[in-house]
Amino acid sequence: MSLKKISIFCPITLPYKSGAGQNAYNLAKALKDHNHEVRIISFNLGSDAKKEIIGGIEIYRIPINTKNKITKAFSYFSIFPAFIKHLKISDLSIIFGPLQGYTILILIGKILNNEVVFRSTMFGKDDITTLNNKFGPGLYKFRKHILSKMGGYISQSPAMTESIVNEYGSKIPILESAQGVNTEVFFPLSEEKKQLLKEELGLPKNKINIISVGYVIERKGYREVFEALNSIKNEVDFQFLIIGNFNPDKDHYMYYLKNEMKEIYNYGNSLLNDRIKFLGESNEVDKYLKASDIFVLNSVMEGMPNVLLEAMACGLPSVVKSMKGVDDYITKKNINSLIVNDTNALALGLKKLIKDEKMQIELGENAAHFIQSKFSISKISLDIIKKFKKS
Repeated sequence: MSLKKISIFCPITLPYKSGAGQNAYNLAKALKDHNHEVRIISFNLGSDAKKEIIGGIEIYRIPINTKNKITKAFSYFSIFPAFIKHLKISDLSIIFGPLQGYTILILIGKILNNEVVFRSTMFGKDDITTLNNKFGPGLYKFRKHILSKMGGYISQSPAMTESIVNEYGSKIPILESAQGVNTEVFFPLSEEKKQLLKEELGLPKNKINIISVGYVIERKGYREVFEALNSIKNEVDFQFLIIGNFNPDKDHYMYYLKNEMKEIYNYGNSLLNDRIKFLGESNEVDKYLKASDIFVLNSVMEGMPNVLLEAMACGLPSVVKSMKGVDDYITKKNINSLIVNDTNALALGLKKLIKDEKMQIELGENAAHFIQSKFSISKISLDIIKKFKKS
């Protein structure tokens, strides 16, 4: 396989905690490990262009100001020259979601004969059907024509694949694959090591530790989880752990949701008291997943969440809210997580799983085997190169 120069474009990446940004970084690391020259092009919410290196990956941050429509329009003067610069030197460019100016990126890539691949991040938000219809029927044909110029598409789920096939048939090369997991970091522990890790992290050994990971915002569906757990707290013993920012500072890109986060935080504490623990952001997500017993995902909308796959890789049985683009993938791939539709079903599913140790083991082992064998980030990165390399 010949050496490729690869550019990955995404709105936000490390050090910010963002699913797509973390995916972009993980992919860049894996591609670099396979001896490709990789860079990430992202945005800087300040006035200066920046270049930095994180974990050996070059990250170029283009200044952008989204304060109002005028400043946003002027930002294009710095965005497009930077886009062209990085496209010119790349053999392959991958766009993570609809970052500002992504349609221009696709068109420029076509003009420069550069392989530009688009990757949706969330079904219902940036799958191809949704993007083509974003501005209504009047611009549908125009947007459909522009997006037809992409050199390839990375689909996270059967639902996303169905979306692009409905729009373009077989015209655009498609790789259906959830983002890869670093299986050297996320893997199951023996029961003995798990108990030692619980002790290290200060987690109770005599309770079931249920965990969720993600910003404490409405889209993550935490209120329903609080209510479900509140309804069963007198029947089963547990501690609910949440890893995710719930108190962003003024410089954080999620600061505009600060009040929403505070309300959800207060609501959880009012219902669950000492049964809930907000851990904030953490660089030890892998440790907390390995030390926990059950993972719960109750989001309203997702792509194929990093943390769900990471939890599965760690051998955690999962209770997942039904949503197109996630549960159809789990069902079709036969991972056998518990799929629930509402708060009552969530409560029943959690109670059943807490009480049934055999089911915990069976679901956890099945999930771990599936992720470890098919979705290591190393394998996924090779699949991408193989699928989209120029002939």
